[in-house]
Amino acid sequence: MPEPLNYPLFFLGAYSARGYVSRFEDVTNGSEYETYILKGAGGTLCTALIQRAVNALSAAGVSAEIILAADDPSRLAGVLFPAVKLAVLDGSPPECLYPQYPGISGHLVDFGVCWQKENLLRNKGAILACYRERAELTGRAGRYLAAAGSLLSDSYRMGLEATDVRKAARFAANIARREFAPKNREGSESRRFISGITSGGHVFMNGTVRTLADRVYTIEDSQGAASRVIMAVLRALALENGYDIITCFCPISPDEKAEHIILPELSLAFCTSGPTLKADSTERGYHARRFTDLQKLRTHKQRLSFNKKASRELLQSAVDSLAAAKEVNARLEKHYLDATDFNRAEEITAGVIKEMANRI
Repeated sequence: MPEPLNYPLFFLGAYSARGYVSRFEDVTNGSEYETYILKGAGGTLCTALIQRAVNALSAAGVSAEIILAADDPSRLAGVLFPAVKLAVLDGSPPECLYPQYPGISGHLVDFGVCWQKENLLRNKGAILACYRERAELTGRAGRYLAAAGSLLSDSYRMGLEATDVRKAARFAANIARREFAPKNREGSESRRFISGITSGGHVFMNGTVRTLADRVYTIEDSQGAASRVIMAVLRALALENGYDIITCFCPISPDEKAEHIILPELSLAFCTSGPTLKADSTERGYHARRFTDLQKLRTHKQRLSFNKKASRELLQSAVDSLAAAKEVNARLEKHYLDATDFNRAEEITAGVIKEMANRI
């Protein structure tokens, strides 16, 4: 886990029911951030450069957002420095990043020039086998997630049939009136993930919520129906009233379901909690049953029970596949590290850190 630990931790990518989903383009597309995109680095070199960037700019008093790798939350995939609009991102697969404005707001950092290619060619067969095995394992994880997503969507539809949508929307609107004093501006949204299906399990970085918010509302919802309505209303009204928000989407349904919403300006957050993702208890907790026709929901009891059990097993199978892919990736990376000129890599790293320090 990266140091220092008092910075918020996010994912910008997620393994979802529709495959790998990336939000890295939210940073690289446009000229707002001066972005360094790392290529050919492998996990070790990339993490080392990102960590040194965090250390160097932290020493200068610049705060950071730490980005973790979607498949392995123990590895750094990037860092954002919002106050000075600087970013360092790992552009290696599954990310295939390229700056929208090369040399203007985006810079490629190519560690591939450090490879002694004759060493790589000597191990060509083993390297290609690792690539094929990793692709198979991540593809298998994707298929498990697609199957789990289908079952969870089925449970959501049953939950929605039993949900008083108007009551849930009114509840959210009442909270918004209490919390979101109108401002004479338009709010903005940053899209992130703070949970993910990873090689280390289903991870939820509750510490990020606690770093950015002193007050937390939690909605407990087994089917995700009432909470989806509530979060959609809160999201819309926060933006309408002029607040900048961080919307953290569900990794299984990354386009449809806002899982958590954070308003750093108000030190306020709204979180959902369910069978596969437990948010910490808070001073303001609510349960979806207050918006649910429980008798109608009970008519689907057997099907809901099956979906819950089967989806949990499928999610665990996805985790197991990603864990196996991580082991393969470690073997693959070793081949590249064994062929790396570390003196040249250090020159590149030191040059990037110096250049970033000169920009603040």
